Amino acid sequence: MAVLKDLFVVTKHLYDYTDVPPKDDERESFLEKVEELLEQRKDLIEQITPPRNEAEKNYLKK
Repeated sequence: MAVLKDLFVVTKHLYDYTDVPPKDDERESFLEKVEELLEQRKDLIEQITPPRNEAEKNYLKK
């Protein structure tokens, strides 16, 4: 379950970060940060496994 929480945190950070467009002189560093966050998300998504039991299924429904 920790992976899902981490995925949520990284996704929220990415969403908040990209909500405001960068200034022209900050564009390169902005894109680097977006790429870094997308890479983190990719790594976390690859770690997700289906629920193993009924308790995990119920937890995910919340």
